[in-house]
Amino acid sequence: MANPVSGFTKSLNWRLRLFASANKISVSACRYNPLVYAECMRKSYHLYRKHGFLPDEALRLGLFQSKDHSENRFVSKHHLVQLQKALNHESLQVITEDKALFYLYCTLAQIPIPRLLGIFLNKSSGFQPGRGSLSGEDQWAEFFEKDCPGEFVVKPSRGVYGDGIFFIDKSHREFSGRNLFRLLNSHPRYDSFVIQECLANHPDISALNPKKGLQTVRVITLVNKDQSVSILAAFFKPIAGDNRIDNHHNGATGNLLCPIRLEDGTLEDLYIMGENGVQRLDRHPDTGTRFRDNPMPLWIEICSLAKAAAGKFLPLRTIGWDIAACASGTYVIEGNARWDPLMFGNMSEPFKALNRAAHL
Repeated sequence: MANPVSGFTKSLNWRLRLFASANKISVSACRYNPLVYAECMRKSYHLYRKHGFLPDEALRLGLFQSKDHSENRFVSKHHLVQLQKALNHESLQVITEDKALFYLYCTLAQIPIPRLLGIFLNKSSGFQPGRGSLSGEDQWAEFFEKDCPGEFVVKPSRGVYGDGIFFIDKSHREFSGRNLFRLLNSHPRYDSFVIQECLANHPDISALNPKKGLQTVRVITLVNKDQSVSILAAFFKPIAGDNRIDNHHNGATGNLLCPIRLEDGTLEDLYIMGENGVQRLDRHPDTGTRFRDNPMPLWIEICSLAKAAAGKFLPLRTIGWDIAACASGTYVIEGNARWDPLMFGNMSEPFKALNRAAHL
């Protein structure tokens, strides 16, 4: 039986955290003007009650400064998660959220992914596909040194936003299979890792943005009641600075986002999220390159792969796919049953499509 006191305490703590967050933002914005403070608090309350935006989320999107009701173009994480729960049963979301399960499932479903070299389990036996189990420092050190290519990537199975990813270059003098084993086996946050080959960007992507890290396309799919698959939105994820991964993490990495026109696969302007909210850029800040009107390489193949993968992941009905375009073809890098809301453009039509699907 639920404890009503415990429920009341949780609700009170949640409201206090919301108030503290709104108060911090309002104090920062008011510059000792009580009228400005009151207006910020009022708007924070309105954005949460009507649209579900948390104060920090509204600040990142620039909604406190907005005068044109731009909150109607965005969707809050809270409202989107409610629809994702309705369309993707929570008990099945682990298939995308655990990378070890995800890549094994993709292998069985014959969905192209970067070659899976092994799965490492902290303080337990792992395995090498096609070769069997691996256990102990000696076997893992031999695997890393003899069976892995010159460069490979190690990802936490349950990592998010690119956290905890290692890129291993065996040509470095510091490389040691034993040291890598010890690092993974005593990792303070994660207890399982997937080991994969590194892929290289398609030459046309490298010409547009010459970064070493893999730059993927996020494609958001919805499987309709008649089993057809719709693509709701897509965007390219250009890397900025010295980053090796293209993850955005709500703007924390400094990487960029670039919407793709669904009808023809051409790129639009770049977007970056900073202290003043979402900003449009007409050129890459590192190279000065214009992205707008450039074609996305292998666009038709990317869409075909996203739709094929979506059909094989039923009953999960909406997934945000990260797909790499390479010289050798297209590959699924990740699937996200709880993909994040779009921070640019107009999310109203995709949200309506999700809402209709959830209530049919």
